[in-house]
Amino acid sequence: MSRSRFFHLPLAIAISLSSSLPSPVGAKQIADLRSVAVVSLLGSEVAMKTIGLTTSEYRVHIDGNLDDQVRDLVANALKKRLTVKSDVSAQSFSDVQSSFSETVWQNIGTHIRSLLPVPDVDALVIIYPNATNALIPHQLAVTHQAPFLFHGPIDIFAAGYAIGVFDGKTGQRIDFGTGRFPDRGYITGFSPPWERCPDSMWADSEAALSADQKGKIRQELWSLITRSVPYALTSAGLISASEADELAKSSAPAADAGCESVG
Repeated sequence: MSRSRFFHLPLAIAISLSSSLPSPVGAKQIADLRSVAVVSLLGSEVAMKTIGLTTSEYRVHIDGNLDDQVRDLVANALKKRLTVKSDVSAQSFSDVQSSFSETVWQNIGTHIRSLLPVPDVDALVIIYPNATNALIPHQLAVTHQAPFLFHGPIDIFAAGYAIGVFDGKTGQRIDFGTGRFPDRGYITGFSPPWERCPDSMWADSEAALSADQKGKIRQELWSLITRSVPYALTSAGLISASEADELAKSSAPAADAGCESVG
């Protein structure tokens, strides 16, 4: 099966994924944690991008409750060893955005330092768009590569995010992990959370998307998130590798039957 060279970045991806390995200092701080609050800032907006001789993009909302579901998924995974409190809500971070001067995670740290009252937790575990990485889509995205020469259309679904552990008082990012799941086709043994899916799930505008297409887009992205979150938590030092495998098997819905690994 043909593949676009645009999506073949195995060495770069390996370097990118390995860059989020836990540091010894961070591991010690993570081990000392007793209480956390969990917040998801992923949002529910999907970037629908077309690349080829010309490029275009539109955005579609898939689920107003997605952040609540992501928060609950992560919170439930942490309850075995940590006290998970609901002291902090996503609304507290509504003005946190990426900028040229600060990436999303730096903005988060700055924002935590200004929270009143000060969160009564050791750390905040925050799921956010991974805007620091230009090699991997840094948001919920569907990228459509138009037919060209000898290959047909290619549609890549991606859930680009990171899970950061931030000190509840100073806002310092203690550690983090990016979304990933096991894939022997990659040097690190993990791939980003992306898959190639049928072109029938694509439309050239939001108005042209059917309710069924929106449902399938939502299902596939949720599957990518739930299958990759356990390994992002392991990369951040929050759960063990065996716990990640168990969580992935017990809670992750299957991908769309027509979707497959990009590697």
